[in-house]
Amino acid sequence: MNTDIWTNVCKIISRQISPQVRRDGIKNIIFPEQISPQDLAKLPDCPYPCDVKHKEHELGIGLTGNPTYCVDGKVLTLSRGKMLFIPAGTPHGATQKIVRFTTTPDPTLPSSILWFTAHPFGVQIQLSFMAEDDEPCQANWRMFLGRYFASLMDQLLEELRSASYEYDHIGKYVLLEFLHRCIRAIQQAEQMATTLRRKATRDDSKPLPDRIQAAREFIFSNYYSNITLDDIAAAADCSVSYLTQHFKAATGRTPMQYLLAVRMEVARELLATNMKIHEIATVVGLPDPAYFSRVFTRFHRISPMEYRKKQTQITTPSKKSTKLRGKRNVK
Repeated sequence: MNTDIWTNVCKIISRQISPQVRRDGIKNIIFPEQISPQDLAKLPDCPYPCDVKHKEHELGIGLTGNPTYCVDGKVLTLSRGKMLFIPAGTPHGATQKIVRFTTTPDPTLPSSILWFTAHPFGVQIQLSFMAEDDEPCQANWRMFLGRYFASLMDQLLEELRSASYEYDHIGKYVLLEFLHRCIRAIQQAEQMATTLRRKATRDDSKPLPDRIQAAREFIFSNYYSNITLDDIAAAADCSVSYLTQHFKAATGRTPMQYLLAVRMEVARELLATNMKIHEIATVVGLPDPAYFSRVFTRFHRISPMEYRKKQTQITTPSKKSTKLRGKRNVK
């Protein structure tokens, strides 16, 4: 998804979803353990296997239309403003087969659902929707960094299972904090993308042709996804052969080499944080930690672990130097 899409997602959260939560609390959340008959769709059963399970909690929010979704064998209607909390380990699945994945979704199209999956190191956000040709589509997910999403989802689950008045009152503020942290995480990710763009522009010896610039912008906006050369060429509105030839002439790298370079630059920045290496691998679009380590080592001539250790030594003064500074201060 490009920057405009994430800007729109932030607006939807702040202008549409958050005000509704402030007004109604968590009354609009459909919870598999307490399903109301009015939330059941008219479909007799799910036409596709409802056997997807995750280790993480998920939250789906209906944005437009009346999309249906299957949870634990029950088909539910997720109309505008309705939310669906899927606890970890609960079987679920779409009621229509996803025809294609896209990097350019539109949250205003009919039957759209915004999905949040909480991880220990961030939140995965995805959009499913019906395209204008009535084909079910799903956007490539994106991971946004943050350490509180999983714990907030745990708290929300606890409040949903409660039967007291506080359940709704506390749950409202837990959900609001979750949504506000999503906005902050998206904004921080966009700041990182802006930094990458500025650095690339600064390194350019001359302005790039429009199609090559469009291809590079697509890479900056989608490096975290499983994008292909065909995807980049489509974004640049040119053939794969044209793109490969002219992109390398302009940048010195093929589009896929450039994509890896962007991923490794982001990974280098994230290694300065306390994120685990396998988490960083997932965030930059290379979920296989072993493959990620090989690519990082090839690009930076040092392994991720060694790079982190080296950076720690640079930023952390040795005990000896600390003692010397202490003695000077005493004098």
